[in-house]
Amino acid sequence: AMKLYKKPLEINKKNLGESHSSVATTYNSMADVYEAQGNNKEAMKLYKKSLEIKKKNLGEDHSSVADTYNNMANVYQKQGNFEEEMDLYK
Repeated sequence: AMKLYKKPLEINKKNLGESHSSVATTYNSMADVYEAQGNNKEAMKLYKKSLEIKKKNLGEDHSSVADTYNNMANVYQKQGNFEEEMDLYK
């Protein structure tokens, strides 16, 4: 699945720019795959990239930003890192 995400990511970054919302969406989808595979480190890295782009384009209070925070909290929860998880919900 990851190979199928890398090509559109490459195309969107080239044609739309690194900070386009389509790039953020692809990063988020890739992070979902990594999370499902148990690769929480890579998942978190891509969730953070997605979050940065979404906050820049949509603002801190957008529902898509909230969804990404929630995804990140789920990763922290799976890692047993409840302190970090709770910080995201504040």
